[in-house]
Amino acid sequence: MTPLQSYAISIGECRIGDEFGLFSERLAGRRALTMNQHETMILVLFVAFYLPTFALYHFIVFRVNQRSAPDRRIPHSTSFLAWRRLGESYRELYPKSILYSLTKSSAIVLLLIAVAMLIFRVWEYRSGRI
Repeated sequence: MTPLQSYAISIGECRIGDEFGLFSERLAGRRALTMNQHETMILVLFVAFYLPTFALYHFIVFRVNQRSAPDRRIPHSTSFLAWRRLGESYRELYPKSILYSLTKSSAIVLLLIAVAMLIFRVWEYRSGRI
């Protein structure tokens, strides 16, 4: 086995080897890239919020588009300005549903988690841990 084949990236307890030749020769001399427990926890938290938020958003767009005229349909890839239109349309069609508020709150939590991840990474870099 060559040094490149034995090179691995460790993530927590899991090790991902290079049996398929995915890593370049220049990475073979570096130490293994690792994520500590705090980074792993933040990443897992981010994914745990991202997946339901993503699904809820597309579900809301689907429900609004079901009852909208073809010329008033909202594309699934919208900008921040289209969120307002989506919210107004959803609340107009489903006034008793809390789904839009839940999705918006989850998106805000996602943004806060991403900022926390960035701050934590910068703090690690400045303190010399990376």
